[in-house]
Amino acid sequence: MGAKPQTALALAVVQFAATEAMTERTLVDMLSGASDILDEEDCELAGGHTCEGAEQALGFAVSGFIAEPSNLLRKRGGKIGDKIILTKAIGSGAVFASDMRARCDGENVEEAISSMITSNVYACRVAMDLLERKKESSGIHSCTDVTGFGLIGHLLEMLVANDESEEEFDSISASLDLKSIPFLKGAVEASNDKITSSLHRENFRARRAVSNHAEASSSCAIKYPLLFDPQTAGGLLFFVSPDVCDDFVHELSCNNGVKCAAVIGELCSYQAQLSNVESTCEIGTKCTETANRIHINF
Repeated sequence: MGAKPQTALALAVVQFAATEAMTERTLVDMLSGASDILDEEDCELAGGHTCEGAEQALGFAVSGFIAEPSNLLRKRGGKIGDKIILTKAIGSGAVFASDMRARCDGENVEEAISSMITSNVYACRVAMDLLERKKESSGIHSCTDVTGFGLIGHLLEMLVANDESEEEFDSISASLDLKSIPFLKGAVEASNDKITSSLHRENFRARRAVSNHAEASSSCAIKYPLLFDPQTAGGLLFFVSPDVCDDFVHELSCNNGVKCAAVIGELCSYQAQLSNVESTCEIGTKCTETANRIHINF
């Protein structure tokens, strides 16, 4: 995280059996919109590939550059005592699952779309500016984006990354404050109606990582499941030293392009232990790497 995008290759999927005129119009619409966004970042659309499919889709392979590779933010690097910062509310998967059932208010859909179309570049720039100013004393240790695996899944990846690195890093766990985590309004309403995304079931297998899963699921039956909700264009997740946390949050909050800057928990030490939860997924090769690695405060 932190490289400046240089070039992008597009993969555009148009619908089967469309007329030549429809296909051309679809491609013009998709790539024109994409070019507008890429131009804002001085990123050149260098080419790509088109194919047919059941639904329209558009994706990119982007190449970036950074002058000082040591400034790149990776999943690994979190330290005991670090604060956990999230830059967007979660719950987009539940919102659109509800919308597909015609049970979501339009204003809630608009809120989710507004969050999704907000680029993470603004929060990333704040972090990189701080890194360039303060170098190793910046206190920003690691970062990832929250997408399809949900908040718990991507947080777990960051925790495990320290153990899998060849460098010497702290073995860490996380303590999350449920009341501090921002949720989309429509997601809370969807969860209250027992509506979840189609990918929620797979993500929920990561519950083995939560040391107090039973208590959290019974005491916070509406918001707790949303921690596993798959996100589209979710926010950034940072591990930041407590010494610079307040300054970093302030700078994020002052940036008009950043949706929120919520301190949602902190990192603690971790000792591998066995889990009693069966039939659940693993990240890495050992059950002990993920078991009981996250605690929920509610």
